[in-house]
Amino acid sequence: MKFEDIVKLLGDFGPYQKRLYFLLCIPVISTGVQIMMLVFTLGVPDYRCALPDWDNDTYTIQGEQHARAVNAAIPLSNEVAQLYSSCFINNVINGTRGDVFYTNTSRKCEKWVYATDIFSSTIVTKFGWVCDMKLTKTHAQTMSMLGLLVGSVLLLPPADFIGRKKMFMASIILHIVSAISIAFVPSFAILSLLYCINGMSVIAIWGNGFVVGVELVGPLKRVLTGIVCEFFWTCGSFITATLAYFVRDWQHLQLIVSVPTVLFLVYYWLISETSRWLISKMKYEEADQLLRHAAKVNKKTLPSDIFSENMLEQKIGTALANIHKSHFGCTDTGGDIQLNEPTP
Repeated sequence: MKFEDIVKLLGDFGPYQKRLYFLLCIPVISTGVQIMMLVFTLGVPDYRCALPDWDNDTYTIQGEQHARAVNAAIPLSNEVAQLYSSCFINNVINGTRGDVFYTNTSRKCEKWVYATDIFSSTIVTKFGWVCDMKLTKTHAQTMSMLGLLVGSVLLLPPADFIGRKKMFMASIILHIVSAISIAFVPSFAILSLLYCINGMSVIAIWGNGFVVGVELVGPLKRVLTGIVCEFFWTCGSFITATLAYFVRDWQHLQLIVSVPTVLFLVYYWLISETSRWLISKMKYEEADQLLRHAAKVNKKTLPSDIFSENMLEQKIGTALANIHKSHFGCTDTGGDIQLNEPTP
């Protein structure tokens, strides 16, 4: 009996498959959240050079005196979209009476003030990634995308050998640790590392979770389930945008969307290893128990001879593999485990 035949006996998309599928779609929301968070944590508000003689200088004009000081210190911008230059400040000449005068020559500044109408603070404003350092933001985003690539290589293929549940839970742990740690990042190097790890966890949760959730779905509903999970990703993007409207501080926002991911640790007790993987590793007894539990939930009946009882009584090992292949004609055809009738 092929594995696909067993799936059909369970029903294409019964209560067991629905419960498992939607349970594994929930972490996909968090993956969408973390990718969308790049837009807000690395947001760049309007900015200009800070006035050297104003301790409480702000981007917003505070009054007439402040306006005169800004006009004198900050040269006009060559860009149509903004009035003042973002990266240059006029040179200062100290008068004989301690007065400060600004010249018509300018220099690059080292301190900035930022608009707070959209973001109260971001990673960019924390580290001053503007002007000559503006590419640092792009580099940080690149590390997140690099994590998606690296995770596809390092965290998806091992699931075929280690187990899909184990790799899924490992991805969850990486996701939790990296997402929360980003809120306390002290430097670009650490941020780059955390973004890369977070990107790895995103693709691993998506890939391993999708396989676990869809494996027992029948052919008639498989395309549908492949589409529906995309809505959970999109839902994560909408959630992030909504929260970002009310929470303008990047650190608070990062913690709000990341701390709840700790709840995903309960998946260790909520999901089991996939039956197809158990069969591929010749763990037939565990696979039989899992499939029969699924059949019970779906109110279906499976044949009693899916796996031979006398074979299940023996230890799983190399000897059993050889016996099973010779006596039951077990073959692997394109990923499907074919169990032929016993030979007399």
